[in-house]
Amino acid sequence: TAPERGGLSREEQKAQVREWREKKEAERRAKEEEEEAARERERQRRLSANRRRDDQKRQINNYKLSKQEEEEMRRLEVEREGQRTRPRVSAEALERIRLRNERQTREREMLLRRKEEQQREAQRRILALQAHASDRAPQA
Repeated sequence: TAPERGGLSREEQKAQVREWREKKEAERRAKEEEEEAARERERQRRLSANRRRDDQKRQINNYKLSKQEEEEMRRLEVEREGQRTRPRVSAEALERIRLRNERQTREREMLLRRKEEQQREAQRRILALQAHASDRAPQA
């Protein structure tokens, strides 16, 4: 038998095979865990990069918005300053403007009426010429 020849007994061989299998299984699990850890690190790295990129975009947008708001505030301030320094229109000036507008409106209306009357008169002349021409046409 094997133990007599200096070899291992069947139980010892089974134990060695079992230990070898357990060692290989432990190595396989360790390798899987290491791969899973590497995948998780890569996922975290990508998430972190995405967060950084989103933060940068947000900062740029915030910067642009603040610049726009500052520009709007400056524009409003200039506008307010202009309103403060602009002379106010007096009641007399407003009345003169109103009267001028009314006069211009009446003039425009009269001009339109004259134009319409001229067009009607031209149409009457054309009709009269056509009627006269048809009266003078040779009778067949």
